[in-house]
This record gives sequence, C-alpha cells and structure tokens, in this order.
Amino acid sequence: MSDHVMSAPLDPIAGRFRLEELPRIAPWIYDEINGLGSAAVKSQIAELGYRDGEPLSMTTWVKVIGRCHSELWNNVFGEA
Repeated sequence: MSDHVMSAPLDPIAGRFRLEELPRIAPWIYDEINGLGSAAVKSQIAELGYRDGEPLSMTTWVKVIGRCHSELWNNVFGEA
C-alpha cells in the first residue's frame, strides 16, 4: 500500500488512488478499467495530462472510463 494512503484516512470521494489500490477502494471502477484494457486506459490518462501510475481522484478514474466507452455509454451514464 502506498504511503499517501497510509498517511490519511481512506476517503474514496476526496482521496487520490493508484490503479492497484482500486480493487479494495472502488471495485466496480477497477473492474471497468480492467475490462477496457491497459492501453486504452493509459492513453486516456496521458490525454488528460496525468502520468501513468500517478494517484488519481475517483472523478478522474470515472472520466477515464467514460472517455474509453462509446457515446451511448456516456449518454446513459453521463460524461464525468
């Protein structure tokens, strides 16, 4: 577990988390990202201006998922 998680209480809404921390904190987000594939996810992370492996907020992780899905998915679930 990374030091940034250990230094503060877990807060899935306000916290920032690495991909490998998501199964414990937000399993459905991890499952979606895992299903999309690492190449698509890494591409979207870079397009949003983040580095691979950088801790991201839940809002950003959901935005990455939305950007990888079709327009239909975004129309149903809304773009983050």
